[in-house]
Amino acid sequence: MLHKTRGIVFRTIPYSDSSLIVHIYTQVFGLRSYLVNGSHGKKAKIKANVFQPLSLVEMNVTNREKNSMHRISDITLIQAWTTIPYDILKSSLVMFLNEILSKSIREEEPNELLFEFISHAIQILDLSAESPANFHLVFLAQLADRLGFAPHGMWTDDTPYFNLAEGVFQGHEPSHPHFMSSPVSKMFAEVLQVNFENSHSLTMTGHMRKELLRKTILYFQLHISTVKEIKSHVVLEEVFG
Repeated sequence: MLHKTRGIVFRTIPYSDSSLIVHIYTQVFGLRSYLVNGSHGKKAKIKANVFQPLSLVEMNVTNREKNSMHRISDITLIQAWTTIPYDILKSSLVMFLNEILSKSIREEEPNELLFEFISHAIQILDLSAESPANFHLVFLAQLADRLGFAPHGMWTDDTPYFNLAEGVFQGHEPSHPHFMSSPVSKMFAEVLQVNFENSHSLTMTGHMRKELLRKTILYFQLHISTVKEIKSHVVLEEVFG
């Protein structure tokens, strides 16, 4: 039986000379793996170039609950990117966000709010004319909320440290090393107060942005066991200085 669903492409794995296994986060079924045969030939019904990282697609698919691998009958792009492929900053961000999402989301069950959040965020990134230098920091903060480990409390003179292990602002340095210093905690609190549209209004140095990103990645690693080594953040540190 065919089902219609929107999807967000996470990653592709070569399966043979002409086939792919594609991991797609779907609106209807959650994360699914699809086998796509003959995607590289000139006569291919489904072209490999539709499976770019975080592409928004609409598909007709077969879904057999007893199978780990499913099939795509047909697929189309919901929206062709207008800036992401041509902007080194945005394309680097997409590479990083794709790695985070692929390692954070493993559930094979639908989550409408999470799907809409990701879809909406990527469309804003593509259409925005403002600097995307802080976009990923806002994305991670909001993603943590939707994945169930939202930061609690707020930065004040009395609670100047963010405890990464507990996910809370507190008044003293914890006994473990997993926390943000007071200046980084204060900037993290500011990140929590903005949205994608005004993320460019945050003012911070390149060093602060780098430190905040590293600590936020650690926050994910402490709360999601599948988020281990993240590699693509190194590219972000280079392009955003």
